[in-house]
Amino acid sequence: MKKIIFNRYTLLIFLLLLFIFVSALSYATKVSAHLADSVFRLHVIANSDEDFDQNLKYIVRDKVIEYMEGLCKDGVSKEDYIQIAENNIDNIKQVALRTVLENGYNYDINVSIGSFEFPTKTYGDVSFPARFL
Repeated sequence: MKKIIFNRYTLLIFLLLLFIFVSALSYATKVSAHLADSVFRLHVIANSDEDFDQNLKYIVRDKVIEYMEGLCKDGVSKEDYIQIAENNIDNIKQVALRTVLENGYNYDINVSIGSFEFPTKTYGDVSFPARFL
């Protein structure tokens, strides 16, 4: 008789855990889908996988974000941010190029705005889907 009671409790706990897992997955999917409609994602690609190029990539990223934050303080939508970036693409390139040169490198810089395949990134409980504009 005890074995039957144990199995009922085991089943109840399993169903509760399954419910929690499905709820969390549903929440994460809804948040991620919403992000795709509201996020303008910046992707900086380093010249190589070497540590010095990876470090430079983060410095360039930070400078471009700083520049864009100054431009986008009045933007209200993803479309506004895209338009601002498109209108300032040459300036964004100059910020990146100046940063590279200031750090002692002489790499060519390419800036593109469009829809690209990116790796999915997860920050805490939020995932950025693989495809963003």
